[in-house]
Amino acid sequence: MKEYKDLLKISKGFIDKKHHKKIKSLKNEEEKINLLKYLIISKIKLMQIELEILLKNSKKSADFEILLLKISNISHKITLLEHNLNEKDFKKIELLIDDIKSKVI
Repeated sequence: MKEYKDLLKISKGFIDKKHHKKIKSLKNEEEKINLLKYLIISKIKLMQIELEILLKNSKKSADFEILLLKISNISHKITLLEHNLNEKDFKKIELLIDDIKSKVI
């Protein structure tokens, strides 16, 4: 139950409310936990792909190679999250994504 509450706390504001309603309707707690993990990780992967596209379309960035390395670093952090999803690592990934977005846009 604690793991489910921690995942709910992480996913608030990150995952749509309609997904939260569907997850709450499930009865099996293990299914809820696995679904939340999957949604969080999938959303981060989608954000990584969007950042790669933004960076490749935006040639104005002087730090192109550095930003590309930071984006590739996200995939390593995603792998870490797949094994142990906690709020501390999630916040680090969020900060990294925000940093990259601010430099690309």
